[in-house]
Amino acid sequence: MPLTRREFIAWSASIGLSPLGGTAQVERTPQQRGPYRVERAILGVSADTTRVAVPDEVPFSSQLLRCSRTVSQVVRPDNITAAVYYPSLPGRFPLILYAHAKRTRLYCPEDLPPGLDRSFVDHTQDFLRAGRILSHVASHGFVVAAPDMGWLMHMFEGGAWEAPPSLARTRLLVALYEHLAANPSWFGGRADPQRLALFGHSTGAAACMTARQRLSHARLLGLLAPAAFDAAIRTPAPPPVTIVIAGSRDTSQGVRPDLAYEHSPRPRALITLRGANHLGFTELCSADNRVCADLDTPGDVARDAQQDAAAAYLAAAARLVLLGDAAMRPYFEGGRAVGTRVMAEVRAELATAG
Repeated sequence: MPLTRREFIAWSASIGLSPLGGTAQVERTPQQRGPYRVERAILGVSADTTRVAVPDEVPFSSQLLRCSRTVSQVVRPDNITAAVYYPSLPGRFPLILYAHAKRTRLYCPEDLPPGLDRSFVDHTQDFLRAGRILSHVASHGFVVAAPDMGWLMHMFEGGAWEAPPSLARTRLLVALYEHLAANPSWFGGRADPQRLALFGHSTGAAACMTARQRLSHARLLGLLAPAAFDAAIRTPAPPPVTIVIAGSRDTSQGVRPDLAYEHSPRPRALITLRGANHLGFTELCSADNRVCADLDTPGDVARDAQQDAAAAYLAAAARLVLLGDAAMRPYFEGGRAVGTRVMAEVRAELATAG
């Protein structure tokens, strides 16, 4: 017996097909990869792109470490590169700037603990070491740009914008924003700098908190294990939504995600990932997260699992705030688990978000 039209539509939906042909749009949860295939460009390497000039006000502290067979050195660059992750399909997507964490010191290859990849000694690749997280976020419909800040090891975010030298990472974020805004045709015109979010890790997260003073139209801050300030930072009106993601095993790097949350105006949320450490948000730990650079506390969850949990919450926040996807709100109000391999505790005050 042939199917009625109503029966055919119901059957088609049940197997993910459109009754008009093709595949129906299936709602992606934030822990799943988004609907877009992601490409990556490197500024100054990828065709028709250029590097970002380092502002004169950015301070610098040179370092040289003599190793058994080589030297490890940090030099001040005139310009920096950045990794840009973007959807392969044409479109106009919100822009997210990401500032990575700093190392505490230079390394020689012989200094790395057993169990770590020898390539981890190279600080010039640190801007690529959050690629798993940033690619995931981009797959949900965002352009994500991460500048190279690996040479700013001894620099902390502190002081006032008007009294340089100060705020090295903050100034680089602003310089990157201005560089991308001045070149709107890059990446097929996909980046929309007027729909902006600032994401960062550790001292990079601190840079996001200060960058909002110059990028006041940023609607969302996504802060991974943020280094906090003793006093609250001046916030533009209306304030951005702030999502703080912490790890319960982040005990040796001196960061204070709880303080960053308390200093952030509403709307805000604090997500604590059970078993997550500090450097597990990057690739500077072994796969099992038990051995990390900088003598970081071992994690109780695998490195990829920690990163996937962070990526899911960042993607959900970006979809809620930048795309107006109200289906993401329950992930921050305790009404829906994000569904990753890591348990999370959620504290949120998002009454005006989205």
